Amino acid sequence: MEENTKNTVDDKFSKVKKKFGNGKFKVELYKEKSKINREIEDIQEKKAKIFLEMGILTYQKIREDSLDDESFDKFCDELLELDKIIYEKNIEINEMEIAESNVTCECGYVGSVNDKYCAECGKKFELENESGDFIVCGYCESEIDSESEFCPCCGRKIIMDLE
Repeated sequence: MEENTKNTVDDKFSKVKKKFGNGKFKVELYKEKSKINREIEDIQEKKAKIFLEMGILTYQKIREDSLDDESFDKFCDELLELDKIIYEKNIEINEMEIAESNVTCECGYVGSVNDKYCAECGKKFELENESGDFIVCGYCESEIDSESEFCPCCGRKIIMDLE
């Protein structure tokens, strides 16, 4: 009986060999599985993009106070911290770009922005934005220019305390 089972398996295997050849069946099977896996990955990528857009929309609605749900508070706090870090890093980049630039004196001499005095006439360079006139955003606590109407970090409208 055991020999009959073996012969049956051998017969089926030889039929598969005849149909697909040696190893061809495995290759075709692998190709088909790979194709299906790529389709699954594409669908998962589309799904992730939808979740991302839903999350961004939800976060915007929370920031605009048009959606109030305490279950989002932890996520919003984490996002706000990340927004602040991004804002601060952008300021660092801006400061580096300013440091790379040059300033021109009234006499025509071109100096570095790091120079305090002109090497030609000795006059002190007057740099813009040296006033340090900043306010603190009431929502994200970032230092922002006092002329701002909206916080460049969190996007909230600046409300001035009139004390």
